Amino acid sequence: MSLNPPTTRAVSMDFMRGVAILLILPVNLLGFTVGGYAAFWPNFPYDAGFLDHAAFFVTSFFVQGKVYPLLALMFG
Repeated sequence: MSLNPPTTRAVSMDFMRGVAILLILPVNLLGFTVGGYAAFWPNFPYDAGFLDHAAFFVTSFFVQGKVYPLLALMFG
């Protein structure tokens, strides 16, 4: 019994892996800048601007909740 490698690659899977890696970047940047568990439990000062709060909300709600499962699914 010989094992033959597949002749073609699934380009869509490679594309989704690339998207998952690129989308995990904002989550990692948030963890690197805010630090540790503070990325999951923010303690913004009251004088933080609207864009700071909006960026945290978008990153934590849309990216963090969706990209970790996508990354786990794509890379196992």
